[in-house]
Amino acid sequence: MRYVCNKMPGNNHCGKTYVLASSADEHVTQMVKVALDSPDFLKTLQARGRSDGDDSVLEQMTADQSKLKELAADYATDVITRKEWLRARELLEARLEAARKRLSTNSRPQCQGTRRPERWRTRDVNGGGQ
Repeated sequence: MRYVCNKMPGNNHCGKTYVLASSADEHVTQMVKVALDSPDFLKTLQARGRSDGDDSVLEQMTADQSKLKELAADYATDVITRKEWLRARELLEARLEAARKRLSTNSRPQCQGTRRPERWRTRDVNGGGQ
């Protein structure tokens, strides 16, 4: 199998570049392993860790999820109307979604500055020598 710059009507691909998939996959796998094993990656990952704000966000999310369950029970037992249930659910779900986004942003490691080894710049994509 190979990866191809496939020329077809409607695109501006060249149709001339081919790379053996197994060699390319092996090369990318090796690059990822080296990057994940690098001290720079580990330092960045540890530095980013979980922020202090994550705990309070998680607590708020747990409380909001409990409120959603209570809300469903209140509607099921006719304590509140459907309109009240829909409005309250909308507010709680919006707050949960905002919290998910905050957690996603806080927890996403941004590893920049991991340098490629010199051999990657000159390696033949078909697995040949340098």
